[in-house]
Amino acid sequence: MSLKKSLLVLFAVFLLAGCEQQPALPEPPPIQTLYAGKPFTIGILPEQNVFEQRKRYHQLGEYLTQALRRPVKIKLLDSYSHVGIAKELEEDIIDAAFFGSYIYALTYQQGLIEPIARPVDTEYGAEYRGVIFTRPETGVTSDVTTWVGKRIALVHHANTAGYLFPRWYLHQSYSGDYHAYFERILFLGSHDATVLAVHSKHADIGAAKESIVNRMMQQNADIAASLTIIASGEISVPTNTLAVRNDLDTALKQQIETALLDMHLSDAGQQALKALGAERFIRTEDHEYDALRYIMREMELFNEPLTRIDSIAKP
Repeated sequence: MSLKKSLLVLFAVFLLAGCEQQPALPEPPPIQTLYAGKPFTIGILPEQNVFEQRKRYHQLGEYLTQALRRPVKIKLLDSYSHVGIAKELEEDIIDAAFFGSYIYALTYQQGLIEPIARPVDTEYGAEYRGVIFTRPETGVTSDVTTWVGKRIALVHHANTAGYLFPRWYLHQSYSGDYHAYFERILFLGSHDATVLAVHSKHADIGAAKESIVNRMMQQNADIAASLTIIASGEISVPTNTLAVRNDLDTALKQQIETALLDMHLSDAGQQALKALGAERFIRTEDHEYDALRYIMREMELFNEPLTRIDSIAKP
């Protein structure tokens, strides 16, 4: 055996011996298991794909577990359906959720929730708005007459940026049935999905949250080159707000509010904020949704059925 091969064999033997003498340390238990009691469960809307949402909110769950000294569970919700969320609140499946503005207005009207606080995005602040986008070759512009017979990608019936805003924009010039205006309406369940649908030519027009559209364009040169923003929302609404069941213990509500508002003061809190892309939390007041409620009343949307529809096409 050559010297080179002998040294390689000897090196491998030492490696194996080292592995036998120093077994790998076990993974530390999840921090939630260090505290007893029923978990406090927070629902998270499917704004983006499930992997991105899990990554963004995991550290928040750990931070709140330590701050509240009770297990906090993050539950990824299946859809934006306010009916489903209301049911989970009423059946004590979830204790709170980060509510988008449209779902918040609908659920608050039912007397089920109380707003606590919301994150301040490091780039976009504590409010957001929707944008409408297309590909240049579609011929679609900000003039809604160019939208006739096109395919539009939306998020969900109970979403402000990805449904209410484009419908309100169209409503300014056209008061008829919006279903008849398009060749096909796609409800895709998340903001990033609408961006990808237009980028991949499965839709001609899309609507989504401005911050998500801009970040996807910044992170992907192909998306940036293919999309053009043709309209931006006239009003801004609060970013997704943590609201709790209105029958939650008052002392626990105060604990949660304090933990969120003081997050930026600790290292663990700063790490959780960084994962969220936020600099801190601020209080949310119900009156901040009044401009949104005005639009909903003008369009008679408070009583509109919000059944999940994945796709609507003309016969």
